[in-house]
Amino acid sequence: MSPVDPAPGAGSRQGSFRAVSGLIALGLVAALPLLFLGFPPRGHDSIHHARWCSNFASQVWSGEPYPRWLSQVNFGFGSPAFFYYPPLGHWVAAALCPLFAGPRQVWMSLGWAAALALLLSGVTAWVCFSKMARPGRAWLASALYMLGPYHLALGLYERAAYAEFWTYVWMPLIVRGIWRFRAKEPSAGGWAITGLTRLFLSHLPTTVTFTPLALLLALGHGWAALGRTLLALTGAVMLAAVYLLPCFAYLGFVNTGSMRGGLHETFFFPNLSLTQPLAVPDAFSIRVFMVFLGFLLTLVCHHLRWLSSWASRDRPAAAPHWLGLGWLVTFLMLPLSRPIYSALWPLQMIQFTWRFLAPASLIWAALIANGRGDPREPRLGRVCDGVGLLSALVTLVLVSGGVISDTASQYARGPSHPPEPLRTLLDAREYLPGLASPWAARDAMGDRLVVPRSSEAAVSIQGWKARHLQFTVNTPRATTLWVRQLYYPGWRAWRDNTLELKVDGSGPGGAIAVELPPGNYRVDLRLTALLPERLGGWISFFTLAGLAFLAIGRVRLKSPEFQTHSGAQPTGGPSSPCQPV
Repeated sequence: MSPVDPAPGAGSRQGSFRAVSGLIALGLVAALPLLFLGFPPRGHDSIHHARWCSNFASQVWSGEPYPRWLSQVNFGFGSPAFFYYPPLGHWVAAALCPLFAGPRQVWMSLGWAAALALLLSGVTAWVCFSKMARPGRAWLASALYMLGPYHLALGLYERAAYAEFWTYVWMPLIVRGIWRFRAKEPSAGGWAITGLTRLFLSHLPTTVTFTPLALLLALGHGWAALGRTLLALTGAVMLAAVYLLPCFAYLGFVNTGSMRGGLHETFFFPNLSLTQPLAVPDAFSIRVFMVFLGFLLTLVCHHLRWLSSWASRDRPAAAPHWLGLGWLVTFLMLPLSRPIYSALWPLQMIQFTWRFLAPASLIWAALIANGRGDPREPRLGRVCDGVGLLSALVTLVLVSGGVISDTASQYARGPSHPPEPLRTLLDAREYLPGLASPWAARDAMGDRLVVPRSSEAAVSIQGWKARHLQFTVNTPRATTLWVRQLYYPGWRAWRDNTLELKVDGSGPGGAIAVELPPGNYRVDLRLTALLPERLGGWISFFTLAGLAFLAIGRVRLKSPEFQTHSGAQPTGGPSSPCQPV
């Protein structure tokens, strides 16, 4: 998309304020169920995020700023979920938890956090499109991006894809940074690094689907823009190393292979037959397919627009790199792209090929923003623009309308989960350590926190915090102690903080087993930070400190006081006697 000259007054603060206020008002209407009823209680991932939020927030407010090990999940045997799952969205929900109380606390905090993400997505879309399109189309594109059928209706109200929902806030910021790189604006790096870092800390599958597209978009603006984007990407990876480094280093500790099952069944037209567009034609898959068709029709219309303008030797109606990205994501949702998935293992981890509809939502909105309604444009181009916009609106109404009744039913029926307390529910299978089985562990240990294998041993629990358990032991002979936590690399135990004891996962169902020598002493059992976790934290810290130092230095160099002391003439000051006037 090429930058255009805004209409008179459109770039003013007053015009932007009105536009942003309108988007926020529209977003608040769409978010009313979230604000008054909370997070969708029966979406595809509702129970997962509610369970995680319950534990994550509890541990944050207990003094653990970044909970990676959730100690109460899996019937109280713990889970390493947040060694792998990005934390940003749950930090926001945890910060909102004190505003609510009672059994709906988790649902309301998640609901308000999702509402905040919805409003911010509209604002960042405006920040992106307002500098690239005329005001009216920029506002319309921002509104459609915020309310898009895959984003709001399917992504939040039906799928309850909370983490993916936050990525819609950051994708426009990344595009804005790339456009600023093209214009060689000094603040471009800040926009790009901020967006990319928060994308990494929000949702890995969307990071995998969107980041290569962002690099291709930068390449469309020239090699210099690509180089600066790669530099920003490097900075973002280093800032997010506190999460990324242990996540990838520890992949072999859990069952991430289960995420690859069934990926190829999520292609549209999986058997390359026009009569079978879906592998499983359930209601949800049909709605996803409708979004795909709506995106495809908009893409075709804008491609025809571009061709008609090119044939008339007029300025192209849509930048070819946006069209190219649109066709690329379409290809990646069709079975013709299977060799690419087979060759690139990160793509195999996105679980569903239709996840490319998330970046497609941004491309869809960018194409709509590009429709300027210029009377000099060929008639065919104006018709295609109108048809593309109409198809977008029809898709929005049809898909969102189909979800409304289901959403109302969700809220009427309330949350659905087993009788166990919310925070102790079973975690997703891909986050189970090794061959662990919480069911077998619970059957063997019941409700007990520790089980000494010798009836003569006496064990008294002194402290039970995530990653740090304390108990006193009095045993006349050596024995084994089963502890109500699943074994995970990094668990270590010490006798009186001096002698290290043997720890392994030989307990029932993969529970921790500690070898106890005879005697009367205290045992400290800790989940220690391994090298990747420590190294990731230091990389993020020093990168953040370095960027802060550079930013402060840059501000100081621009200050009038520095320019005066260095002999430079401040902007707007009196002319030097040696300068012509």
